[in-house]
Parts: sequence; C-alpha cells; structure tokens
Amino acid sequence: MVIKDKIIVVTGGAGSFGSVIVKRLLEQGASEVRIFSRNSKTEWDGDIRDLSALNRVMKGADYVIHAAALKDVHYCEANPAEAIEVNVYGSLNILTSAKEAGVERVVFISSDKACFPMGTMGITKALMERMVLNECRQSDSPVCTIVRFGNLMGSAGTVIPLFVKLAKEGAGLTVTNPEMSRFMMTIDDAVALTLIALEYGENGDILIERGHSATIEALALGALLYSGVKSESELESRIKITGARPGEKIYETMATSEEISKSKLISLNEKLYIKIPLLSESQNRHAEEFNSHNAPSLTPEEMAEIIKRII
Repeated sequence: MVIKDKIIVVTGGAGSFGSVIVKRLLEQGASEVRIFSRNSKTEWDGDIRDLSALNRVMKGADYVIHAAALKDVHYCEANPAEAIEVNVYGSLNILTSAKEAGVERVVFISSDKACFPMGTMGITKALMERMVLNECRQSDSPVCTIVRFGNLMGSAGTVIPLFVKLAKEGAGLTVTNPEMSRFMMTIDDAVALTLIALEYGENGDILIERGHSATIEALALGALLYSGVKSESELESRIKITGARPGEKIYETMATSEEISKSKLISLNEKLYIKIPLLSESQNRHAEEFNSHNAPSLTPEEMAEIIKRII
C-alpha cells in the first residue's frame, strides 16, 4: 500500500472531509498525518496564504492532500478577492512549498464547478486546475493529480442537514429550481476517490467518480420522506420554489467532451472511475460530456435511503 509508513500533510484536515480522510490514512498505516487547518485548534494552525507556515509543515513530508478552500458558492460570489487569494494563490503556495520540500505526490481537491465555470468559486477552481496543469507540463516532481468532487452529502454547510431539520420541524423546503441537478457524493465516496488518486494517479491526471446525480426536487422530497412525510399532497405543498440565484447553473459538468475523449474508465472496489490524462492529446473520437443531467439519477426514495445512512 502506497500510504504505509508515509508522512502526509492534509490541508483543511479539520473539515468534514478532512477529518474522515485523516482517520483513513492512519488506519492504512501512515506513520504521521499533519493537519494544516484554520478551522479549529490543531497541531499546525495555519492559513494556506502563509507560505512560511506551509514550508514548516511540509518539511520531511512524502505526500500532500490539498483540501483547504473556500467552497461556499454564495460566499465566494460576495467575496471574489478572498476566493482568489485562497483557492488560487493559496494553492500555488501549496505547490511551491511541496516542490521546495521534495514532496513526492500532491492531490488537489477540485470541483465539478471548475468545468464551464459560471460563478466565482468555479472560476477559482478552474484557475487552480490550470495552474497545476502548467506545473505538470514543466516538471514531473512532485507528481500532481486532481480530483473533482460533486456535492458532499451531509458535510458541514451543505443543504441536506438543513432540509432534514426543516422537514422534521414541519416547515417548507426552499428549492431554487426543481429541475436543477447536482452530482451527489458521500464523504466516504470522496475519500475513496482521493486515495485512488494518491495511489494510481499519474502526473497531470484528473480522476473523477462515475457516480450519480439528483435533482434538487428529488433531494428535497428525499428529506421529507426520510422525516416521515408520506402523503403526495403534503410532499408537494412543503416545497417552495424561489428561482436560481447568481452563480448557480441548472446542471453541473464533471468532465468536458474533450476530457472524456482522452479518458479511460477504470473499475476499482466495485465502483467506476474516469481517469483523464490531461497531458495527453485527445483521441479524435466522439465523446459526450459527463454532466449531472446525463448521469444516472437518484430517485427521492433512493435519496431518502442515503440520508438515512449519512445522518
């Protein structure tokens, strides 16, 4: 196992995703996991905008998993300068520091919103990806790979805990557009994808899960079903439609048609993943983009079952 006896830095390691992957790394034999986060008091309190602090935490490290970011779409839209500082220049600091310290591998956490970005958060993630790719063209050390996540169900700040709370209180659930669809991942799915990238990713690769999506309506109905609402009339009456907000798209694209044209499908641990070698040329074959409208879609009943598992 590639993780055994390695020293690994996890930025954003105090968050919902970070805390789970830290536990998994230790279970798989990492000799040391260094959490670099500003979310809570940890051994290394720090901000990825502080290069000197990163240089200290990187010393002697073998791998880096870079999960620290500003991810809230609406916060980034209201604070674009800060989003650029953290998501772009902060990520550049990660790369600079890792290279200086002789780190072997870095996995950068990106988002489906980096494809055809419409809002500030997606634009900053797309710029981060371009920066990583540019470095990969110039050097193969450290080995840099990117993973794109969809919505992490149940993580801090996401809509599922809020929907469940409102559903149990008998309140209405606000939906911007019922046909709006999003890729849905559990935190365990995201951890598995990241570990696969750490072990199997090559320089310049993007790895994504060929997973499921759900409409926002299915998500809301799933929360209501989970909370015990059964009658069709009540299910309909409890959903309030408000219209999309700035920076939101009707559907998300996980991989463009050009990326899919050069990709390969891999099967690991009974799941399918798409490996996109960004440094290779397109294969001159027709390919359809992978988006949340053409991905396998979860029903409200399936969403209710997933909510039951993660809440």
